[in-house]
Amino acid sequence: MLSIALLGLLVVSAAASPSAIKDRTGRVVHKRTTEIVQLYAYGTNISGLPIYAGSDNLAYLATDDAASNFTAVTWTIDTTGTDAWTVSANTTAATNSSTLSSGSTFYVVTDSSSDDSFAQAGFVSDASDAPSGATTTGIVTYGPYVMILEDTDDKDTYVSEFWATQSDTDGVWTLMWNEAGTAQDNSVPVTLKTTAPVV
Repeated sequence: MLSIALLGLLVVSAAASPSAIKDRTGRVVHKRTTEIVQLYAYGTNISGLPIYAGSDNLAYLATDDAASNFTAVTWTIDTTGTDAWTVSANTTAATNSSTLSSGSTFYVVTDSSSDDSFAQAGFVSDASDAPSGATTTGIVTYGPYVMILEDTDDKDTYVSEFWATQSDTDGVWTLMWNEAGTAQDNSVPVTLKTTAPVV
């Protein structure tokens, strides 16, 4: 009898929690949370490299030896994907002079006229300045993993098509979004995480 009463309390507690609140369409509304984090990329020959902003305001991965030409960034993220993710220059790290303004918005190009978009991610001072086909919202965390939350046929789908393309400079990769998920020259899929590599 006691176990049944406890089960009832758990059910009532779950129903009353903020994460179980539903909107008018019946979809669960999650409590918005904002966090300040660092992001790291993991993939073949890429073991927890941080994401940097280049002087062109595009996103790069770089080893410590190759990072002097890039701006280290600190991320302010909305884990639910409602608001855009923004960055500011990390003033405690050695960085180059950059045009990156504090509060710049992160974007990925998820839609293009060719349906097989493979474009470099980047940062813009205002979301309205993002390239055609870019998205600045819907970026979420799933545990420590960074994904795009897509609403397909009224179903939420978590997608991660981040890739890294080797540049002409040793230890530097461009951070790409590969909408079709097809193989690309000199490129490997990467996982973005809020978890730093173990040293």
